[in-house]
Amino acid sequence: MRVGVIYPVVRRWRKMQWVACALRRLGVDVVAIHDLEHLAAVHEQLDLVIFAQRGAGLNHTDVIALAEKRTCPWVIWWFDLLAIEPGVPLAKQTTLQTSTSQNILEPTDDLQVMRVVDCVFVKEGGLVDQYAALDVNAHYLDQGCPDWIHECKHHEVPEWDVFVWGNTGKAWKARRHDVNEIVSEGFAVAWAGHAAGHPPAACLPLPWCPPTNLPVIMSKAAVALSVSMRSDVIGYTSDRLWIAMGMGACVVARHFAGMPMGLPVRVYRGTADMLLAIQQLRADRGRRAAMGKAARRWVMKHRTVKTQCERLLEKCKRLQKKSAANVEERDG
Repeated sequence: MRVGVIYPVVRRWRKMQWVACALRRLGVDVVAIHDLEHLAAVHEQLDLVIFAQRGAGLNHTDVIALAEKRTCPWVIWWFDLLAIEPGVPLAKQTTLQTSTSQNILEPTDDLQVMRVVDCVFVKEGGLVDQYAALDVNAHYLDQGCPDWIHECKHHEVPEWDVFVWGNTGKAWKARRHDVNEIVSEGFAVAWAGHAAGHPPAACLPLPWCPPTNLPVIMSKAAVALSVSMRSDVIGYTSDRLWIAMGMGACVVARHFAGMPMGLPVRVYRGTADMLLAIQQLRADRGRRAAMGKAARRWVMKHRTVKTQCERLLEKCKRLQKKSAANVEERDG
C-alpha cells in the first residue's frame, strides 16, 4: 500500500511526521508531500492520501481543483477542536462558517476542502451528525501518544506539585480556572506554555518544551494536570492526556464527555475533588508511581499514534473500494 501523507514542515509538534513514521512501521510505503506540485505529480500513483488539518497549508482552491482528478481516497486527519465555542451549533462555529456583512453564512476555506475529500477524521465524536448536515463525511478518530516517548520518574520529594503544559491563552478558560484554584491553595505549579500567552500569576512559567524533553520535566513534579479547551463535547480531549499517560505520569484529569471507562488516572469533576487528589497524591510516591505505570501500559495498548493509524487504515479500506468504483464509473 502506497500512502501520501501531506503536511507542512513545522518546528514544533511534528505530529504528522509521527503519523508518517508509524505508518512506515506498519509496512506502508509512505510518500511525504509538502507542496501541491509534488502532490499533482504523484497522486495517481497512490492508494490513499492523508492531509494534515487546514489543508496541510496548501492553497484551498488548488486542492479542490486537483481533488476532482483524484484516483484514490483523500482524507483529512483533523487534530484540533473545531467546535471551540460552547453553546454554538457546529454550523455556526467560526472555524467552519463566517458571517458576511449581510449576515449570510459562508463556508471557510477549511470547510470547502472538507466537503470535497472522501472523509474527515475529527475529534468531536458526538458531532458527526452535525458534520453530515454540513455535507462533510466525518468519522471519529482520536489522536495518540508516540510509543517512543520515554518514561518519567517519580521522586519522593518532587520539586513541584503540579506540572501543566499547553496553551496559556484566555480561550483555555477551564485550564486557567483550575490552575488558579490550585495555586490559591498554595501548591507549586510549573507551566510550560505557549509563547503568545501567559500562565496565571504565581505559576512558574517555563518555555515551550519539546515532546522528547517532557519526561525529564515531568519527573520534577508530583502530578500532571490534564484540562482541555472543552470537556462537554463527546469524545474530545487533547492528546496531552495520552502523552502524559504514555510517559508514565501520575495524571489528575478533568472529566470529559465520553471519557473511556477505567482510565488509570485520578478523575475530578469539581475544584474540591481536584485539590484533594493533588494533596493525596503528592504525599504518596508509591501510589503515584503505580498509577504512572498503569497509565503507560494502558496507552501503549490502546492509544498510541500507531494504534490510531491502524484504525485509520481499517476505516479507509471501505473508502478505497468506493473510490475504485467511482473511478471505474467515471472512466467507463
